[in-house]
Amino acid sequence: MDQNSLTNSLPKPNGDSLTRSAQLFHAECENTLISSTSVNLIQTPETIEVSRERWFVLAAFALFGMSIALSDVTSPILNLFLKLLDLDIKQYLYLQPLFYYVMMALAFPTAIFVDKYGIKRAMRVSAALFVLHGFTRSMLFFPNFPYHETYRIPCYIVSSIIGVEMMTMFFLLPLKVSETWFSTSERSVAWAFMSSQTHVGSCIASFLYPRIIKRVQDFEILAYINMVCTLLTALSSTLLVTKSEPEHPPNERVSKANQETPKSFRISLILMITHRDIVVHLVHLALFESVSLSFNIVMLDILVSIGYQEIFVGNLMSANLLITIVMQVVLAILVHGQKNPTLVCKLSSNIQGLLYVIHLLTVITQQSSWLLILTSITLTLCRCWVTPNLTNMTAHLACGTVSQATVVGFSMFLTVSIMTIINLTFTRLIVIVGDAHDYSHSLTFLCIITLLNELFYLTCFYGQQRSSSDVGVEEGRGEQADGDNLDIAVDPHPTV
Repeated sequence: MDQNSLTNSLPKPNGDSLTRSAQLFHAECENTLISSTSVNLIQTPETIEVSRERWFVLAAFALFGMSIALSDVTSPILNLFLKLLDLDIKQYLYLQPLFYYVMMALAFPTAIFVDKYGIKRAMRVSAALFVLHGFTRSMLFFPNFPYHETYRIPCYIVSSIIGVEMMTMFFLLPLKVSETWFSTSERSVAWAFMSSQTHVGSCIASFLYPRIIKRVQDFEILAYINMVCTLLTALSSTLLVTKSEPEHPPNERVSKANQETPKSFRISLILMITHRDIVVHLVHLALFESVSLSFNIVMLDILVSIGYQEIFVGNLMSANLLITIVMQVVLAILVHGQKNPTLVCKLSSNIQGLLYVIHLLTVITQQSSWLLILTSITLTLCRCWVTPNLTNMTAHLACGTVSQATVVGFSMFLTVSIMTIINLTFTRLIVIVGDAHDYSHSLTFLCIITLLNELFYLTCFYGQQRSSSDVGVEEGRGEQADGDNLDIAVDPHPTV
């Protein structure tokens, strides 16, 4: 007997003959039958099938990531870049929080856009922003243009703000693409491959730029590189990404997510913030990334200030990036074979934190170049092992609770918020005497934050996924807060 016939067989309420309690009972019976039918439909398994188009989507994202790094990376030639802008190191570092605030403001709206309009439109908007970014950035790289001294700082600020929005949208997508388009055995490798393409571009830039850009006038080369990258990215984003998702779910997580009732962004945010392990996990990631980025931004100046040559620093950065490109993809294959992913995440993260502190101490104490190379490469290998595991844990914790774009948007918001504080403290601790820069106090501060962060993760993270009943309770609270209170309360998970 179908749902309509069952519903029609119930006695119809009549206000003259039935009491209020009878009317309530009749409505509850109807809602129970409807919920029963919905549950039966949800339990019907979907067809699991992978699409060949996923390789075109992967290629488009790979080219985009590499182009972003090639057109935007200036850390291997930071000292020349500061001469182009006519800024000293502290002025440059104090200017960076402006772009962090922009990213904080855009993280959640961008996540909403990605969830609402899908991967295809998000990719094309990112490509359009990349075109604008490339145009304004190219103007900055022509120092012989008339009035360049007047417009260079405004041009740098505008291009950086456009670039922040472009990268915010782009960095929201790899996790969503890997979960939406790839099978269980492929998704970690796909995510690692997409994420590693920024390292490919950075590796090329770190090796090439110190060799071809030796004076301010040579920045014109970067202008032409920007133009080529912009053209290739616009074409690949338009031609290769033709849909946001495949016709059939490629893995169980997508199938489960498809069966969930779509949630508003506000309810998704409440579900995420009230999930203890998601918050602990994302705060831990944000703290480590903030420390790492604060060091990487000025790594060239730090190493040059203690006696290393720019070519040596560029070669070291290229070697680390090359290792990351290869090993992160290779080690991502092993992620889904873990029997206890929580233990693996905690253990690997703690080892990574200790290696990072050892590397920073090597820099502070100005050890030999061979020891610096050894600690740097060992840390890079460890990060290649840790990053796919932590990313997979993020997707695992978010599954059935929030979308990938929302959780990555929240992670970016946390990272930028924490990085703003850490970067300002790091900058204040730099001691400048004439042309010499002393970073020992700043690096000691990063060591302390790293150790406290690893202790926090070891003691507070349990790796527990939110149960479906908890999700139902939080959704019910969110609906009540929206003013959707009814005379008859319906259990979101009725017993059938």
